[in-house]
Amino acid sequence: MNHKIKEYLLLLIALLFGLIVAVVFAPKNNFFFGNFAYFWGPQAIIFLLIIVLRFRIGILTGCAFILAIFLLVFHSWVFSHDRPEALVWIFYLFSFPGAGVGAILAGFFCKRYSLNNFQSIVFSALATFIGLFISLCIIVQQA
Repeated sequence: MNHKIKEYLLLLIALLFGLIVAVVFAPKNNFFFGNFAYFWGPQAIIFLLIIVLRFRIGILTGCAFILAIFLLVFHSWVFSHDRPEALVWIFYLFSFPGAGVGAILAGFFCKRYSLNNFQSIVFSALATFIGLFISLCIIVQQA
């Protein structure tokens, strides 16, 4: 299999994973599209920013995997309680600036040091996770 095809296949898997998680978690009622957009919209904005800045495919792939896992874990944590709070989803929304900053910094770093695709995926995933973590720490400290 061609090396470029593997990169795009991995990206497709990462994006589909995030889409599937958002579709599964969005309530299947009249508000499905709104909830789906709330779950996946912030991720899509970060993806578009990465595309506009013309970073490598690996940056988008690593970021997509981490953001899909973040939605999966966050949703599971919220609904692990007997009576989940509605406003806790604001934490989800406000954590995305950190994820975006982490992914963008990873993109510039990978461009500067010419990392290969696997290194770009790992570094992007790590930087996006660190950005999410820092954002959540700041949000929780302010709450």
